[in-house]
Amino acid sequence: MNILIVEDEYHAVRRLSQIILSLRPNANVITALDSVEDSVDWFLDNPPPDLAFFDIQLADGLSFDIFKRPKYALLSFLPQPSMSTQFKLLK
Repeated sequence: MNILIVEDEYHAVRRLSQIILSLRPNANVITALDSVEDSVDWFLDNPPPDLAFFDIQLADGLSFDIFKRPKYALLSFLPQPSMSTQFKLLK
């Protein structure tokens, strides 16, 4: 499972990565991004991750701003998990 973290505080990234890897040792934290701009660029240049964690407030705006950019239409290529996948993730 490839996991993306969008968080601008180093210690939070480190702690979240540790928690993820303790719960899912085979998980791959592919990168940690610290801004809206870097996140938009990353999503445009890379395949979507299997799972992403977003801090709400970043240095250059809200993480929701990543998905509000009409010219990028990021939500159109992000896969939508099935209900069974969503249920399994909640267990």
